[in-house]
Amino acid sequence: MPIVKILSGKLQLKRLEECFKLKAGAVCFVFVGLVLFAMGCGKKGLPVPPAHVPPPVVKNLDVRLEESIAALTWPVPDSVSKGTEPDTENAVAGFYVYYVKTAVEGEYRCPNCPVQFERMADVPASAGTSIAFEMPLEKGFHHAFAVSCYTETGEEGERSDAVMLTY
Repeated sequence: MPIVKILSGKLQLKRLEECFKLKAGAVCFVFVGLVLFAMGCGKKGLPVPPAHVPPPVVKNLDVRLEESIAALTWPVPDSVSKGTEPDTENAVAGFYVYYVKTAVEGEYRCPNCPVQFERMADVPASAGTSIAFEMPLEKGFHHAFAVSCYTETGEEGERSDAVMLTY
């Protein structure tokens, strides 16, 4: 009997060692996983807004009818008129003029429906305080205009409010 007890004790000891190895391996795996997860998340802190500033919006767009010509004028946005260098990323390089016309009579137009503008012209930016653009008009239409800025990198800002005249 003593030989059987010794063998039985060795067998139980072997099982205990195997069980400990498995538990120790699992604990090490979980620990390494937690360390890698904590390191992979990067610096902790409050979110920071991006440093990118979109091109400015043209304000105070004005249109006048001079004989059969629409004369558009608008002030140069602050980023240009305050001396921003022309080669900086956000400097205004020019303006896009958008245009749409609709018939005065015969064509029903929903007053609150969106208008599909088309890009009509590209006006380069200048260092002055205002920009002027002229365009001949066709008689018998409602003419609407809008303007947007674009940068040297090609990024376009939001369009201005539309101005309209009937000729």
